[in-house]
Amino acid sequence: MPPDAAFHRGLLIFTAVLAFCVVAIGAWVRLNAAGLGCPDWPACYGHLSAGGAAGDAARIDALYPSQPVIPAKAALEMLHRYLAGTLGLVVAASAFFVWWRGRRTMAAILVLLVVFQALLGMWTVTRRLAPLAVTGHLLGGMSLLALLWWLALDAGAAASRWPRHRLFPWAAAGLALLFAQIALGAWTSSHHAGLACLGFPACDGSWLPDLSFGPVAIQWSHRLGALTLLIVLGGLALMSKGASRAALAVGLLLLLQIALGAANVLSGLTPEISVAHTAGAALLLLALVTLVHRLNGASP
Repeated sequence: MPPDAAFHRGLLIFTAVLAFCVVAIGAWVRLNAAGLGCPDWPACYGHLSAGGAAGDAARIDALYPSQPVIPAKAALEMLHRYLAGTLGLVVAASAFFVWWRGRRTMAAILVLLVVFQALLGMWTVTRRLAPLAVTGHLLGGMSLLALLWWLALDAGAAASRWPRHRLFPWAAAGLALLFAQIALGAWTSSHHAGLACLGFPACDGSWLPDLSFGPVAIQWSHRLGALTLLIVLGGLALMSKGASRAALAVGLLLLLQIALGAANVLSGLTPEISVAHTAGAALLLLALVTLVHRLNGASP
């Protein structure tokens, strides 16, 4: 691989790793109820840092008695914003190299996606954690992660390609289903429906819960989505195990995700397990993107 190509691929991998970290820390912020640790955007109570807000806490608390400064939550929220801002700059650099190597449409999509992510981050705060904004923000982060990883795989692929595998349509459909399941997970979290069904796999001891209550319907839909993914991705992993080691990763990560989902409910939404569940979804997405890329005809 020429030095410039190796640098390009390394930059894309680094950017994807940073995007993964931003997604995971964003989940930690949400699950520690720190999403409004700084109720304005992009500043924190008018300051550039959480430390500045904490130092001005007496004045701020007098002005906003209903939303006093909580230094730990403000610091966590600002950490996420600093990392997201850094990611935006690194994505811009990655997009430049993607454009320079002739993939101008992909470069434009990268830039537009990261700008839209910044807007969703702002709306998440200014709309006071509106479910639609929270769900869109997570999906945007996952989409950016998937696109960066796809471009990194393309940058490392040989010039010659194999014929598209017969399982490619199955894998592409599985990728769409995974995005739908991630959206359902974000919708469940943003509606505080994670414990609407106690117990696992049944819901409060019932296999047919009363779906007239909104949170139960949301939680049950997420569980049915997990069952659908188990069938679709599990079958895909078994059928394509000879095509790529990514198939094994998809199968193992799928089982890990289901185990983490069960543990999430049974533990009462322990933040560490909930963050691991989000991170697991991101890793499963990366494994599935890798498998789709291989089945699309990339040289192994």
